[in-house]
Amino acid sequence: MCGKGLGRLPPCRNQKRCALNQILVKTRLGRHIFGLFQAVIPNFVFACTIGAFSNLSTQSQLPMLWKNRDVSNPNQAVFFFAQGKYRYLGLVYADDSTQVWAGINEKGFAIINSNSANIGPGANSGPSDGEIMKYALQNCASIEDFQHFLDSTNLVGRKTPANFGVIDSTGEATIFEAGAYQYQRFDATKESLGFLLRANYSMSGDSTQRSGHPRYLRAMQLAQIGQSQGILNAQYIIQKIARDLGGPDFDPYPLPFCDTFGSYPFGFLPTTATINRYRTRACVLIVGQPKMPMMWTILGEPCIGIAIPLFLNAFAVPPQISGPGLPKICAQAKTMRELVYMGTDLGINTFLLAAIQKQTLPLENQIFSLSQAQLEDWLNHLPGSLAVLSFEESLAQRVCEVYENIGWGEEKSFPIFHSNILVAPILTTTTNGLKIIIREKITNENLPIRFKVYNIFGQKKAEITLPAQTQSYFWLPEKLSSGTYFLILEPNHQIVAKFHYLSENRD
Repeated sequence: MCGKGLGRLPPCRNQKRCALNQILVKTRLGRHIFGLFQAVIPNFVFACTIGAFSNLSTQSQLPMLWKNRDVSNPNQAVFFFAQGKYRYLGLVYADDSTQVWAGINEKGFAIINSNSANIGPGANSGPSDGEIMKYALQNCASIEDFQHFLDSTNLVGRKTPANFGVIDSTGEATIFEAGAYQYQRFDATKESLGFLLRANYSMSGDSTQRSGHPRYLRAMQLAQIGQSQGILNAQYIIQKIARDLGGPDFDPYPLPFCDTFGSYPFGFLPTTATINRYRTRACVLIVGQPKMPMMWTILGEPCIGIAIPLFLNAFAVPPQISGPGLPKICAQAKTMRELVYMGTDLGINTFLLAAIQKQTLPLENQIFSLSQAQLEDWLNHLPGSLAVLSFEESLAQRVCEVYENIGWGEEKSFPIFHSNILVAPILTTTTNGLKIIIREKITNENLPIRFKVYNIFGQKKAEITLPAQTQSYFWLPEKLSSGTYFLILEPNHQIVAKFHYLSENRD
């Protein structure tokens, strides 16, 4: 039932990847429906969204950094680096550790970034943003250290205009809006809310060119809600902000989305301008815990994945997250993403997404609870690195098992259909038709009764228009294949019935 959960979904434990493979085969059939939309999707490939939260703004009174990493390459990993002045954890491409895209070091200094489109072009020489962050993690112990480094790169230039979010052990959080040869500093503690957010533009740049502005507005809305409720913490930011599929004036929750958005199929949502985007490949939430620096990590799209805590004190990263090669968790997340996007980048099937989250969120909630309890114990008695790594590996293994056993049947992927207050038809299928008996009164007796018929992929396959006050009708489908279908009442898109149709052609 839309908005009320999908019921318990049985993991297909005894049939090797049967559910995933079955759905993957089926989704190939639905790809053609997205062809019309491909030309209108903006090419904001590197469209990250970030936040820098000072210790004055968070529930824990610890500084935090958040980043949704939006890039074309889905192959992500987290490595532990021992090279340089300071040891650190870094988010990287699985096959390239020469640049780092988010991380925290042993001094409690952490850094993230988003590209900026309105502070001019980059320089022809100098370091790129990924090289800047790698150097900073190796050599900077504080925000002031990083600012001195930026001063030095002002001379040689920076190739990539970017917003750099940084925190350190003092609890401060700062964003540097860095162009090719200059930068502007913004301190979160000087802001009324105590935190700063950025999409893909800089506040110091051209105000007429604000790439990703709807993402910024939506993230600001959600962050202020969390702060006003006293729950602006790692779990809230990951579950309510990083995963968000809404907009400043649009809230699709709770999932599944039981309506039609523009020209998209029923239950599908576009993710081109949302915080959780179709090219969000990873999410990190860094907590500036002085004794136990940590980085919550999701490899893959946040709305699909499960967050895992990584502590610098482990001095290593579980192989499920670091590799060698493509980390297992990243590979599994890519498979699930293929399902909910039906093999495209153009719209997410919220029915399948809700089915996945029904199985992933319980474990993630457990991980947050277990990690908090474990952290409290460790802060009283600092652990050895092997104990920390063992804890992380146990969580990573549980995540892999849940991903491996994601399962649903055709009956469970979509809501259980309920009696509708407007019209509750009784459906009887015959050899080649469908008998519709309307057993409840229509609110407006003078208007025709209109239904649409959708298949399990959200494709509209037929329309049925009945005269007002119709009580019984026999519908003979034309060119309808055998399968499971849903009857949707227009114009309010209430799902009123499900039926299984067997074509006389036995196709």
